[in-house]
Amino acid sequence: MFENLYFAKYRITFYPEESFTLPEYKGSMLRGSLGHALKKIACALKKNTCIQCPLIEKCAYSICFETPIPKNSEIMKNDNRAPHPYILEPPFESKQQYEIGEPFVCTLTLVGKAHEFLPHFICTLMVMGEQGFGKDRGKAKLITVEQIGRNGNWEIIFDPEKNEYTGKPHFLTEKDIREKYNQLKNYSTYKITYLTPTRIKIKDKFASDGEIKTIIVHLIRRLTLLQYFFCEGEIKKNLSQVIEIARNQLPLSSNFYWKKWLRYSSRQKTKLSMGGFVGEVIYKELPAELLELLIWGENLHIGKGTVFGMGKYEIQPLKD
Repeated sequence: MFENLYFAKYRITFYPEESFTLPEYKGSMLRGSLGHALKKIACALKKNTCIQCPLIEKCAYSICFETPIPKNSEIMKNDNRAPHPYILEPPFESKQQYEIGEPFVCTLTLVGKAHEFLPHFICTLMVMGEQGFGKDRGKAKLITVEQIGRNGNWEIIFDPEKNEYTGKPHFLTEKDIREKYNQLKNYSTYKITYLTPTRIKIKDKFASDGEIKTIIVHLIRRLTLLQYFFCEGEIKKNLSQVIEIARNQLPLSSNFYWKKWLRYSSRQKTKLSMGGFVGEVIYKELPAELLELLIWGENLHIGKGTVFGMGKYEIQPLKD
């Protein structure tokens, strides 16, 4: 269904050289640190805003953080931004205090042509560690950058000690999604667990659950736009049948609640509410079209705030 869509997934490990304290949910802090460091590295003309810059469609920072609509786009011409082509997943643990030498691990996903900026991101990660994390500004050393390889295992792709790449980027494609689908298709019951706050807006209100009928339209739209803007794919049409199938899916059970989360926006100089639903839903059997779409979303998240790691869910088959 999304034959042109592809992405690469990297695991980044820091070792603190000084102790530091982080908020319980670390996504906003990491994304802010990444953005400030990447702009310092990538910005060639030091303009106040990307929109004034002639390099807006070429710069690593503007493409990944501002993500302008290309001038030759056939869609969204009246919109300011396209979906961002990266996902930064923080450590999903409640721990906040990190001591010297204690691993601090996060995950970075780059979609489509955004992988061209991998060297920019690696330099940025080094700068992030040197600038320090949290209010303490505790410094940390970048130890390894790994990628998910062809065998599904993590493989080192960049060695900071030697300052060299140890392999070429490996992309996950529709083939990998199909392989995961083939592993799951013979089960009859599935649990979908939303691990981080998920924000999906429907008619000016945020959805309160992650049932398939709630998310599928938004998931199709997200995958379609990522493929169109970053993977040179066509806009998918005539998906009304898939949407109708999703609307008719009734869960065996569900349990959702709203998780509050406040983040500080340095751009707006204020705290913003970024709460979303978390929880789980169980289905008895899932049509092939929906299961494949859900596997894409499992990798690329859903809803608003995906760059912070929000909208992350997992699909787990259950034994009858």
